[in-house]
Amino acid sequence: MAANLIRVVRGAGKPFEIAENAQTFIQALVKYREVAGDLDVMDQFPAMLSFGAKDYLKLNLDEANLEKARGEERAIRGALQIAASRLLGQTTQVRAGEDELSDGARQLVNAYAEQARERERKGGETAQLTRAVRPKRRPDLI
Repeated sequence: MAANLIRVVRGAGKPFEIAENAQTFIQALVKYREVAGDLDVMDQFPAMLSFGAKDYLKLNLDEANLEKARGEERAIRGALQIAASRLLGQTTQVRAGEDELSDGARQLVNAYAEQARERERKGGETAQLTRAVRPKRRPDLI
């Protein structure tokens, strides 16, 4: 349901499914309350709706990819903040979202630039090694 709402806000998604999604969600909450006696599940919603890879260590990323993941997550959070704040008419919060989006984008650009520099360094080393190891042609074989 959350993913469909986000897609609808950005101009895609299936708006005709929102009412059915909401009804299914409410029915599930009612059934849960009947079984559990309360709605303690509500405090679990943030974890259920989390999209980010907060536990970066489990991803086994090198430093450059770790920075890219963090930058991407930050940019997405900023974009979501902008969308939600625009829907609510909260201009101050829109600005905060814009700042977070910009910071995430900058972090991504820096991570990509660092990866490019690293590839260049490795490429230069490889080229030097290749030249050093390449056997010289013997004039009598030409």
